[in-house]
Amino acid sequence: MSEILASRIRRARVAKGLSQADVARQLGITQGAVSALERSASRLSWSRATELARLFDQPLQWLLTGTVHPPAAPRDLALELTHFGLSDLVTDSAQVPGSFRHFEEVSSLALVGEPSPRVIDALPALFLVNACQAPLLAAFAERYHTARRVGWVVDVAATLVESGLHHPAIRPEIANLRNDLAARIPREERGTADSLGSPAGSDTTLSIVHRRWDIRYDQTIDGFRRRAIALLEKRP
Repeated sequence: MSEILASRIRRARVAKGLSQADVARQLGITQGAVSALERSASRLSWSRATELARLFDQPLQWLLTGTVHPPAAPRDLALELTHFGLSDLVTDSAQVPGSFRHFEEVSSLALVGEPSPRVIDALPALFLVNACQAPLLAAFAERYHTARRVGWVVDVAATLVESGLHHPAIRPEIANLRNDLAARIPREERGTADSLGSPAGSDTTLSIVHRRWDIRYDQTIDGFRRRAIALLEKRP
């Protein structure tokens, strides 16, 4: 265990007004075990970290990373995307958030910059199965400058349902979400072509959904359908 994490445990204990003996008694371990944690002389397990965070009244995120604000890099979103249904995403060194952010924020953040095609291809499926409020989604998309991308992904999701994709977990309001969101995204947001870092070839036929949002991303509606089916089949 790192000395920084050990120091954070010690500071949290002192701030809470607890002695090492108090912590040992609360957790049912020896005072020596607590001392070892604070000296980085032993390994901190997931279950022990959770117990300490609860005992110190601190978010698990703070205990592990020193901040209560979850980062927004792709690896930091990995666990949250998995929580919302991206069950086959594998990312090295993913951070553990203290709590999951709203799906509206996570999905907007996931489209920043040049996201992984594996994430982009899965997002329509996630919109099919997660509750989503158009005003909140539009607000987050505007904050992270991903409004057009979010509108396009939701449009793809609604198109999949309209073209015959069925599953008990699919939420019936996806078409309304698409229409509501489209009305909230100004036309000027769609001024130039956007490939999301993975441009379609010059001989690629873009779907009507891609053309509607002037998105030149290298994936077809059939490709999105296959990805959605794969993820939906993994749901319990």
